[in-house]
Amino acid sequence: MSGQLLRFVRFFHPGGEREAPAVGQIRRWALKAGQHGRTFAVTRGRYLPSLSSTPETAELHFWCEWEGPAESVSRFSESTVTSFPKGVSRPRLVGRTPANLQDLHNTDPCVFGDCFRYCNCRQGSYAELQELGPGSIILFGSPRSGQFVLDTVFVVARAVRYQRGRSQDLVVPAWYRMLALDPGCCDPKNPEESYCYYEGATFEKPVAGMFSFFPCLPGERSLCARGFERPTVGGVALYERLGGKNSGGAFCTVISGLSEAAALWQTVAVQVLNQQLCLGITAEVPAVLPE
Repeated sequence: MSGQLLRFVRFFHPGGEREAPAVGQIRRWALKAGQHGRTFAVTRGRYLPSLSSTPETAELHFWCEWEGPAESVSRFSESTVTSFPKGVSRPRLVGRTPANLQDLHNTDPCVFGDCFRYCNCRQGSYAELQELGPGSIILFGSPRSGQFVLDTVFVVARAVRYQRGRSQDLVVPAWYRMLALDPGCCDPKNPEESYCYYEGATFEKPVAGMFSFFPCLPGERSLCARGFERPTVGGVALYERLGGKNSGGAFCTVISGLSEAAALWQTVAVQVLNQQLCLGITAEVPAVLPE
């Protein structure tokens, strides 16, 4: 693709926690009538306790975007600190495409499956988000008390341009198409509107040593009285790259090369690890709800 550049992106998305029903009940797919939100999720996955360790497998707890159905697993004690989760939800899929797809939020980015994926969020407002070359880094997170709190680090490995009305041409898993692409492309008014579909670098197939990850904890460490907050990233090393006091939706800066990208990526990873969290590198595809 022409126009691709190596970029570092700070991406604000709404940080409010999705409300979960009583334990054992199913939270319905989120409607576009409201804002996107975060979910404190649990699912089986792989993680790194440190940058030098080998991957381990466990039930992981982590913050993510998940707009599909979810099963309420447990509730935490009430806390006056709103940055801690109120409960834990297990993401679930539905077996057939919902009839009201045009009314539903899509999950973007998506950290589940064999790689992270990102397909359209804010790309209509920020042209740079359609021009991210391999090795570009997107930090997905939210503002909180003047700081940036992180839920997903996305390292671009592959990019494919597509048109809204031809998203069916993309080769993606069926569950991902229903969860992310179809709700995001179901507007018939602008079929020629273009987006870029991205796949993230993985631990097994990194870009310049970088891979996508989400801050997490294995279950036995995170199910304390109140879960954990999303980690803050920033400081002098990242201040300008995060936009300083800029409070817009997406802030993009050009990176000089892969060596600079790798140094920035390591700074973020170390800051996450220093807050007693681990790096989640895969999350299993959620199970389908029984009909």
